[in-house]
Amino acid sequence: MKLSAIIWDALYVLPIFAMVIIWWIGRIKPNVFTRVSEVIELIMIKRTTRIAIITVWWWLGWHFFSD
Repeated sequence: MKLSAIIWDALYVLPIFAMVIIWWIGRIKPNVFTRVSEVIELIMIKRTTRIAIITVWWWLGWHFFSD
């Protein structure tokens, strides 16, 4: 596997790790970060936002994981 592919794979997974860390801090100290469930609930209210998030995530995966 090429180094560039490893870097892009890591960058694809990085937001997931960031969300886990923010979720954990939100559980421990709710006055520092809003709970992730509340943020996602606010983001997912509009249908357009849901479609945009799914499309961007699909596009990233398609471009970074297809060789």
